[in-house]
Amino acid sequence: TLTRVAERASAGWIEAWLANPRAYRGNAKMPVVLHDPQDRRDLAAFLGDLRGQGYAAAGSDVIDVTTLPPLSDARRAEAQLLYETIGC
Repeated sequence: TLTRVAERASAGWIEAWLANPRAYRGNAKMPVVLHDPQDRRDLAAFLGDLRGQGYAAAGSDVIDVTTLPPLSDARRAEAQLLYETIGC
């Protein structure tokens, strides 16, 4: 699942993965399900919020996803619904 992806990947990577999982791993089973860039940004921000406590940014491929702009409660609810509906 993508639930803990923010512990090991940047928000930009999450967005790119959501846009085209097979660009990173040719045999990825996850289909492209979010065609709207705003939906991908919202979901990346939501997933970033699920990051475990105490994880520090480490290495060049991990950033502090708290630097993303905050989501409104309405956008957060939409992103959570997308996440739960897609089930990835």
